[in-house]
Amino acid sequence: MSPVRVLIVSSLISCTSSTKSTETESSGPNNPATDSGATTADADGGADDSGQNTGPRDPLEADCSTSEGISNISGQIEGSPARMVSAAWYANDSGAAWIVLSPSTSACSLVEDLKTNRHDLRAMSIWITDFSPSHYAPIHIVPEPALIPGDGTPEAVVNGWEPIINLAIIMEHGLFTVRSATPGDTLQVTGLDTWSEFGDAVEGDFTACWCPAAEGFIWPIVEDSSPPTPPPVSE
Repeated sequence: MSPVRVLIVSSLISCTSSTKSTETESSGPNNPATDSGATTADADGGADDSGQNTGPRDPLEADCSTSEGISNISGQIEGSPARMVSAAWYANDSGAAWIVLSPSTSACSLVEDLKTNRHDLRAMSIWITDFSPSHYAPIHIVPEPALIPGDGTPEAVVNGWEPIINLAIIMEHGLFTVRSATPGDTLQVTGLDTWSEFGDAVEGDFTACWCPAAEGFIWPIVEDSSPPTPPPVSE
C-alpha cells in the first residue's frame, strides 16, 4: 500500500472513532439533555412551577361551589315520599354542626330560601351538639326539648319540612354514624335511620360539602309556621 493510501485510511479511522465517542457521551447518564429519566424530571418540575399538585389542598378552598354534596336519603315526611339528593354542612369552633339535605341538586345554594320559607321543597335539617370531627361512634337523634348542649355527648335534632302544610316534622328517634369529618371540606354520614311517632321515617347515607351559609340553620319547633294572612285587597 502506498504511503498516500495509508494516510487516508488512518484519517478515516480517526474521524470514525471521534464521532462514536461524541455520540456515546451525549447519550450517557451525565448528560441530562437527552437522558429519558432527566427529561421526566424536568417535566415534573415544570408542573410544580405552575402551582398545581404541590401539596394538600387548603380545606378552606373546598366548598359547595366546586363540589356538590351527594345524598342517598329516602323515606316519608308527613306521609309523602321524600328523597334527598344533595347535602351541605357547616361546623363552628364551639362544638356545633348543621346539615341541610335537599331534594334538589344544590342544598347549599338553597339555604337562604329555606331560612325565609321561599321554597316548596320537602327537605331536611340536622343540628348536632357537642360535635367533634374525631367522634366516630353512633350519634343518637332526640327531639329538641330533650337536647342537652354542652354535656359532652354528641346528639342530633332531625327535622323534615313538609311544604303542603308549611310545617316542620320532628323525627324524635334514630341514629347515624359520622365516618369522616373535615371542617372546610366534607362530612360523610352513614346509617342515618330516623323516625317520628306518626310513622314518618327516612334512612340512607350522604356526603355533605362545606357550606358556611348553613350555620345556625334548623327548622324550629313552632305551633304554626304558615305564612301570614295577606292584607285585604283595597277596592
